[in-house]
Amino acid sequence: MVNSLQVLVDDQDPDIEYLCKVTQETVLGTYYNDTWTTIASQECGSSGWFRYSFIGTGFQITAPASTSSDFSIQIDNAPLVTQKGDGRYQSPELKNGQHTITYFTAPTNSSPAFDYLTYTASGSTKLKGRTIIHDDNDGTVAYGGNWTKQPPLPLAFDNSTGLYQNTAHWSTTVGDTVSYRFTGTSVLVMGITTRSDVPASITFILDGVMMVNTITNSSLDGFPMTKLFHALDLDAKSHFLFINMTDVSPTRPIGIDFIAYNASFDSLGDIQTPLDEGISIPEDKTQAVAIAGGVIGAAIFVAAIAICLFVWKRQRDQRQRRVFLMKHQIQDPWIELQRHQP
Repeated sequence: MVNSLQVLVDDQDPDIEYLCKVTQETVLGTYYNDTWTTIASQECGSSGWFRYSFIGTGFQITAPASTSSDFSIQIDNAPLVTQKGDGRYQSPELKNGQHTITYFTAPTNSSPAFDYLTYTASGSTKLKGRTIIHDDNDGTVAYGGNWTKQPPLPLAFDNSTGLYQNTAHWSTTVGDTVSYRFTGTSVLVMGITTRSDVPASITFILDGVMMVNTITNSSLDGFPMTKLFHALDLDAKSHFLFINMTDVSPTRPIGIDFIAYNASFDSLGDIQTPLDEGISIPEDKTQAVAIAGGVIGAAIFVAAIAICLFVWKRQRDQRQRRVFLMKHQIQDPWIELQRHQP
């Protein structure tokens, strides 16, 4: 049984209550779900910016501002807690139960961008249909190969963007792999790439179905929240996702930031696949892939040999036939037939 999971809530989730005038923006990349919400009135500092209720034991808010400023958090009916910083907040551990959080931003705050919040689920949290997020450092994400936690190239983010939990796993080696199990109806792999003249590609195998994602240069290179893989409308059951870095290099590294999925189970006790156990690549699947590749390669080789033998035998027979006809001074019947046709 899993003790806890992190539930991801987008800024445009219908359960988030906005308490003042806001502006909701849509932008390609750099933000989760390509959306963020900012304040449109100074009332967001007095009446509050947004409110959210959940059942769990803690939460984290990602609402960074372009400059460091004051903001306040109210948990349930407790007094406001004023913070100074970039707008991100990590709560202390809370007693298991229902909690309501209210976020206040200073009227002078410079364009804060509320992207998402996460909360820690407990045994009484209803999870079906909710988005579960696993950080790249989560033990449920298994790596094989030469992954590193340090970016191979320098990265710089402004206050309004950044990696989830400020971490990523980086690959620069062909053949690096990721294994991941989940029980849900969709799966999303988010990461980060860097600009290079060298293209890169990743192979995703979901329940035995393969898809290759080729990555070329774009205006979003070097920014987080790059969608590497997304699968929707899956059966409500346990799934296995295998990721293989098929074309990467030190000049074209790829980072895995987090994996998220929509849960198809009601609570922590209903998870079909224990997520607190290590994951390994099933030997039967990897062997099946290797065997299938070997069989196909062998079949192509045998077919090529058969074609060469057929062509060689046909040419040999034609030479022997011509020699026989010339030796016995016999006209080729096919040539004679062609000559006497009208």
